Amino acid sequence: MKLGLLLMALCLLTSALAGTGITSTLTGITLAPGATRLSAPATTGLHGYLTLLARDQKSRCTAHEVFDWNEETRAAMIGNALKTGFTSKKLTYKETDVDEDDTAVVREFLLTGTGVRFVGIWITDTGGSILAWCTLKSS
Repeated sequence: MKLGLLLMALCLLTSALAGTGITSTLTGITLAPGATRLSAPATTGLHGYLTLLARDQKSRCTAHEVFDWNEETRAAMIGNALKTGFTSKKLTYKETDVDEDDTAVVREFLLTGTGVRFVGIWITDTGGSILAWCTLKSS
């Protein structure tokens, strides 16, 4: 059920136009080429999902970002850019859940750094990728 809802959100969001060289305002990470920053109302469902992930961390989201890539072939490039970005910003990545089937992978994760934490979700399927994350309220 969770995967189905997230895939439906992915289908709705992949209509955005591709951009290049976007840098996350929350993490400071430069994303893989082709990313488009999405905004409400298209991202409302993902913001709600991030809120649930934040609750799992006994916190709440203070700011959100959602990005879209419209090409399946970008998944490896996105992963490499994220890994490089996490390392350069001294953020530790921890996968908290993975849901996978024949057409899609949904990864929930926690990022931690000095004085900062994020929860996020990365969805990849045959139509593209969605990356969403939020800053967690400081304890």
